[in-house]
Amino acid sequence: YQIIDVYRLNSLVPFLIFFAAAIVMLSQWRGVGAMIGMIISLLVIARFIVPQILAGQDPLIISIAGCLFIMIVTIYLAHGFSRQTTVALTSTFLTLILTGSLSILLVKLTHLTGLGSEDAYSLKLGPAAIINFRGLLLGGILIGALGVLDDVTTGLTASLFELNKANPKLRFLE
Repeated sequence: YQIIDVYRLNSLVPFLIFFAAAIVMLSQWRGVGAMIGMIISLLVIARFIVPQILAGQDPLIISIAGCLFIMIVTIYLAHGFSRQTTVALTSTFLTLILTGSLSILLVKLTHLTGLGSEDAYSLKLGPAAIINFRGLLLGGILIGALGVLDDVTTGLTASLFELNKANPKLRFLE
């Protein structure tokens, strides 16, 4: 197989530098932690998840393991070590389990195969025949959902901690 396209990375470098500088100016050390977490996430995907899937391992199990590692490292790097961050991490973990369970159920109920195009079907016949495409689809769903879940749970956790600080007498249901 051969893929030919225009090389665009050099034209993106100034934008990457600008955004990295903006992140550091706006967020200081937390921004640096978030960027380091993003680099670690990319390394986990490129050096662990993808090679394991290409070696024939179950994509869902590999993606779950990769997500757990990414989740723990990136949340603490971006938000620091605190009780609030640990609550956000626990919330993200529980929500990721729920997301994974619902994804498995819905992929089975809707009979999704992970083979959405003619190119994917040709891969199934070639050297990638050992890849579990349904598991790859589920793994992609989990990895994609992880970023959103991180943002939502840390935001909600911060809101709950602020409400508690404003009025410590509020009960759980309130």
